[in-house]
Amino acid sequence: MSIPRERGDTFPGSGMAERAFDYIIVGAGSAGCVLANRLSADPSSRVLLLEAGHDTPPGNVPDDILDSYPHGAYYNAAYHWQGLRVANGAGRPGSGTKAYEQGRIMGGSSSINGMMAIRALPSDFDDWQGHGLEGWSWGDVAPYYRRLEHDIDMQGAQHGADGPLPIRRIPRADWPGFSEAACKALERAGLPFRADHNDGSARGVYPMPINNRNDRRVSAAAAYLKEEVRRRDNLTILCDTHVEAIRSERRKALGVTVLRGQERIELTGRQMIICCGALNSPALLMRSGIGDPAHLGQAGIEIANPRPGVGANLQDHPTVAIAAFLSPEARLPKSVRRHLLFGARYSSGASGCPPGDMYVLGANQVAWHSIGKQFGALLAWVNKSYSCGTVRLNLQNPQGAPDVDLNLLSDSRDLDRLVQAVRFLAEVFASDELARVAPMPFAASYSERERKLGRHTLRNRMMAALGAYVMDRSRTARNYIIGKMVAPEGELAALIADDARLQDWVLRNVTHGWHACGTCRMGARDDPGAVLDSECRVIGMEGLRVVDASIMPVIVSANTNLTTMMIAEKMADRIIAEGGRA
Repeated sequence: MSIPRERGDTFPGSGMAERAFDYIIVGAGSAGCVLANRLSADPSSRVLLLEAGHDTPPGNVPDDILDSYPHGAYYNAAYHWQGLRVANGAGRPGSGTKAYEQGRIMGGSSSINGMMAIRALPSDFDDWQGHGLEGWSWGDVAPYYRRLEHDIDMQGAQHGADGPLPIRRIPRADWPGFSEAACKALERAGLPFRADHNDGSARGVYPMPINNRNDRRVSAAAAYLKEEVRRRDNLTILCDTHVEAIRSERRKALGVTVLRGQERIELTGRQMIICCGALNSPALLMRSGIGDPAHLGQAGIEIANPRPGVGANLQDHPTVAIAAFLSPEARLPKSVRRHLLFGARYSSGASGCPPGDMYVLGANQVAWHSIGKQFGALLAWVNKSYSCGTVRLNLQNPQGAPDVDLNLLSDSRDLDRLVQAVRFLAEVFASDELARVAPMPFAASYSERERKLGRHTLRNRMMAALGAYVMDRSRTARNYIIGKMVAPEGELAALIADDARLQDWVLRNVTHGWHACGTCRMGARDDPGAVLDSECRVIGMEGLRVVDASIMPVIVSANTNLTTMMIAEKMADRIIAEGGRA
């Protein structure tokens, strides 16, 4: 891919004349693209945006990134941080490591994710304020949600009409049979149908809002780094550039050291803004001497700023799924690419847990290939989770992929609610509406085996085509394949009837929602576990901010992408108001 607007000839390997900037933004993901746009709008500010992955300039975005069906981009290893794996509680069932796909491409994970443009709930920000954060109430953040939105379907004061990010929904009238039957079953279970997922309600079934226009993904890069923005003389974008460390002296950040090809280059900035995501941002801080002194000492890293909270407080949405073979008339038609058409919030009623603490997502196919198109699934996750994990440097290779332990379901409240969610999904599948089109539901897993089968290979395509042909033509063969290969747990009814067995299955098969957050959390300046103050400044370090999902003190009751973009919009205003001081 080409790198836009490289000028001059004194930057080795890039042709870029300047090495000193007002703002150096590390990471061109959901937050970094927003900040690059907003901060470079002032022509007097020199802005550098650094991205480790390839560029995807307008008119040259790969088809699998643009596709409304996201699994092509999601399974394309060229767009990911390689070697990034996560554990789930050492010594527990299912504690072996799994791959964790994080975008290493212009737009970051907004270029590979499911395109779900869901706002957090207003109550989430009451929670943030409870952690001593002024300026993060719902009233403070709602204008920034509206600013980023161009909501194609919803008008009125509660929705944005002029923002860079288009948001639309596939209307219920266009849903295929499985999605419609599941929606009716959830309505029968007491969840009202609501047209607007972003209306602030904590209970209902909703058409899924997506950042998508004309059946094409609109990533943060596509929305915020259009051609006219890239042409700004004061904005420089460098891709295929890995940031090794933040340079600092006497608690002041001075710049970054980058690796570009075989060249190691030092860049100077008045303010560094780290936007590498909840796994890579804490790793970069730790490599730069900012973190827990004991851990940094083990890694042989000199301490620049002791902040024990760096890499702690890792949160995600623990998730399980129930799937079923679909009757042909209920499947997604070939003319429709989008498969995630609705979502539902509901309340567990568990003591101390807020309304809307649980979520159900409907998938009208489970993979790209022929067999995947024969199955539908309902996924349930703990929308307001309490379990916390850690990000640490790999002591044998501190510059490599960090050691990540999500520690899902370590808090009993999360385990109890997810077990109950399986029972709830079983009741939904037992409804008349779903039983007609999706009989014999089973507990599904997302193992390394499923990952391998999900890769776009000729072998997988041919095997799936053969299997799909057999299953559609022989009930006996279908039951054998599902029972022996797809659903080894057997009948769902038997699983949920055995409390111990069900809990064990949930512990072994829980997976993450790819919604990592919280590892550089905001907090009061006298909070020893806080990494940032309420304006995302690294406590104890001048000239350095972190702006991405890692800043969240607690996880939000939604997919994290839209909230991450909101955070960047809000902080761009604050940085501009400060005149670049940090």
